[in-house]
Formats: sequence, structure tokens, C-alpha cells
Amino acid sequence: MIDLLFSRYGQTNNFFYLFAFVLALCLGCEKRRHFALRAAAGLVAGTALAYLYSFIPGSANTMALLYIVKYFLCFFMVYLCMEAAYKSRAGRLLYFSICGYSFQHLAYSLALIAGALFSIEVGTRLYVLAEFLVTAATFAFMFFVYRRLIAPAAAFVEDKLLLPFALLLTFAVVMSVLGFGQNDRTVRMLLGGYAALLCVTLLYAMYKIARASLAVAEKQTVQALSAKQKEQYDAYRKNIDYINAKCHDLKKQIGYLRGNVSDEKITEMQRAISIYDTAADTGCKTLDVILSEKGLQCEREKISFTYMADGSLVDFMDPVDICAIFCNLLDNAAEAASAVPDPERRIITLRVTRMGNLAHIAVGNSCVSAPKGGDFATTKADKTLHGFGLKSVRASVSAYDGEMKIYARDGTFDVDILIPLRAE
Repeated sequence: MIDLLFSRYGQTNNFFYLFAFVLALCLGCEKRRHFALRAAAGLVAGTALAYLYSFIPGSANTMALLYIVKYFLCFFMVYLCMEAAYKSRAGRLLYFSICGYSFQHLAYSLALIAGALFSIEVGTRLYVLAEFLVTAATFAFMFFVYRRLIAPAAAFVEDKLLLPFALLLTFAVVMSVLGFGQNDRTVRMLLGGYAALLCVTLLYAMYKIARASLAVAEKQTVQALSAKQKEQYDAYRKNIDYINAKCHDLKKQIGYLRGNVSDEKITEMQRAISIYDTAADTGCKTLDVILSEKGLQCEREKISFTYMADGSLVDFMDPVDICAIFCNLLDNAAEAASAVPDPERRIITLRVTRMGNLAHIAVGNSCVSAPKGGDFATTKADKTLHGFGLKSVRASVSAYDGEMKIYARDGTFDVDILIPLRAE
């Protein structure tokens, strides 16, 4: 019975391990309906096909070729299983499949090296145990370390970039299969070591290409965000100008009513108009528009918004950067403060002051809880392309050789920015 189990293990372990590696890497992808059933059906079907494939007759001369074909059939079946179980872009699933196969093949090569190093015959119970332990250790590293490094970036890798990595993996598979059939321990170790090195190189390259793709996507998103904010600024400016003109007209109309309407009614009307007649005057027209619009927003959301700003300190900056910095900071502050249940604790403060040869921008707000996960954490449900507001701020600050620091405490969130002033 035990011999039968070991025989079945040797015929199906490649597919089983590969399936486990790739499935674990894909866990962050959106699952299809009946995910568990789809995954289980794929595992059973793939294992059965791998077992049936082992009955194909072959000679000593064709055995290596049969193994190579088997491994690539396993890869193809696992990829199809992921397509059936996960609702994600094909290129993303292919990326995870290549990474998973690289890890599985790395474990296979390391087991081959260990067997040759300690004179353990391939296929024996001791070798199966060694292979299992090596695979388990490799899986643990992949799951707890590597997966976390590539998961946020894998969605942005372009499909066309995957072809060279697939070819490199093919070469690694061929090297390992050739090593498997070698009786000479030294040759087996060399071929297995070479295949393992190729897998490590491939995994590192896959990580780097994912991070590079993420950086490009982030840059494009920040640029698009800046352009959108400039459009919003133009809309804000038109709205504020329109509101100011109407407030001016209404004040005149109220003046005509004096003597015909009680002073109490006149005062009430003036108070209502004053809410919309709060145009900022900081010395920077771009900042004035932003503060006026955000003031109206805070009034609607019952947020106490106070500011003390010398806009002339930032007037030398490009309006796009002024929008990127102040719109993002105040939007984030308003979103966080509006979530505070008690209206009395909804507070936003802004200061733009001179500190030596530096412009000091300080924005603080109340919040339900301090954000977690670093500078660019987001509380939104979709985290793939969110959290870029502060990245856009940091990019604009860096463009002027400035520095930005974030302080998150219980109940408050503060951003401090220092930007060198332009030499007069």
C-alpha cells in the first residue's frame, strides 16, 4: 500500500506542487463564483491527467522529452485552472503562473542537489521526504515574503514582457530534467545548481519588472491626477467668481429692502449671504480659489476650517503644483474629518508661514483613527490605484527640493512641508 502511494506521488507531485504555488500567488485576485468548487475540480482533473500521462510508454532515449512535455502540460493545466477560478487579466495570471512554476522548479532543483549531495537515490522514500521538506520551505518563503513583494505590482506588468521570462524558465526546466537522468552525482549537482540559479535569477527579474511597471503606473496616475485637479481648479475659479458676483448683487438688493423689512430679517439675510461671501485673500490667486472652495465644502459638511496663510510664499510655484499640494491635502483632511461622528470635533487647520528661507505648510485634521500602513495608506475599498493623493503631494514638493513629513496620532493627522523659497 505504501509503495503504491509513493508510486502515485511520483506520478502526480509535480502538478500538485505547481498548483499549490500558483494558487497561493493568485490569492489577491478577484475570485469567480463557486471559487472553491472550481479550484477543487481543477486540482482533481489536473492530477488525474498527470497520472494518466505517466502511462505513456517511452524508452530511455525518449524519457527526458516525455518529462519536459509533461512539465509544460502541467503548467498549461494549472494556468487554465487559474483562469477558471479567478476573474483577473490573463497577463496577471500568467505572471503568477510563471513565478509559481519558478518556485516549484527551484524546489525541485534544490531537492535534486540535496539528493546528489547526500547520496540519496531519486524516487526512494528518503528522497520523497527530502523533496517534501525542501518544497515546504520554499513555499513558506514564497507565501510570506515574495508574494507580499510582488502582489501590489503584478497587476501592472505588460503581457509582452513575460515572453523572455517564459523562455528562461523553459531553459531551467530542460536543465533540471537532464540532471534528473544523470547517474553521476557531480553532473546532477551541477545541472541542478544551474537550474536553481536560473530560477532565482528569473524570480528576481520578475520582481524588478513588476516594481518598475508599478512605478510607471504610479507616475502616470499622479500625472493624470494633477491634470484633473487643474481642471477642478478652473471650475472652482469660475464658480467662486460667479458666487462673489451674485453675493455682491444680493447685498445691493438687501440694501434696497431697508425700511421695508425688519432689521432682524435683514441681519438674518446678511448672515446667510456671508457664508458664500468668504473669498480668501492670501496673496496667491490659485491658493485663494482653493481655500474659498474648500471653505464652502467644509461649511456644507459642518467642519471647522481655519487657516492662516501667506500665499505670497508659494506664489512662485506652478499652479499645477499648488493645486496638487493643497487640493490633495485639504481633500484628504475633509474626507477624514467628515467621518468624525461629533460635528464639534470635525476640525481642519492650515498654516502657510515663513520659516527662515523656507515656506512652511502645515495641515492638520481630526480623524476617527490614525491611518495605518505607511505614508500612502488608503481607507478606500479599492486599493489598487488609490492612495496616490499624498504621492502626488510628495512629487510636487520634491520638484522644489522640499521635504514632507507625516504625523499620525490617535484622533489627529498632520502633514508638515518645507519648501525652499526662491531667491529674490
